[in-house]
Amino acid sequence: MIAIVLYALGSVVLFALTWFFYVSLTHIKHVMQVEKLHWSVLAMGYPFYFIGLVLDMALNVCVFSVVGLELPREFLVTSRLRRWRQVETKRV
Repeated sequence: MIAIVLYALGSVVLFALTWFFYVSLTHIKHVMQVEKLHWSVLAMGYPFYFIGLVLDMALNVCVFSVVGLELPREFLVTSRLRRWRQVETKRV
């Protein structure tokens, strides 16, 4: 029972961290499209990008494998959700 509670709590924390990095990186990408960023901002942003990728892969393997009851075929959660969405639209 304790293992299930710890797994659920860890999943929520992992999801929240991944969401934080996603929002941060989306904002940096938006600002890059609007104006040119200084090299120091880009240098500080790239480590966040790689941390976000690692968190996204961990979320895909640890959480979405349980949610979807399948082993991951893709590296990122977004790719998996796109595949699930395509399967759903083909069924309808």
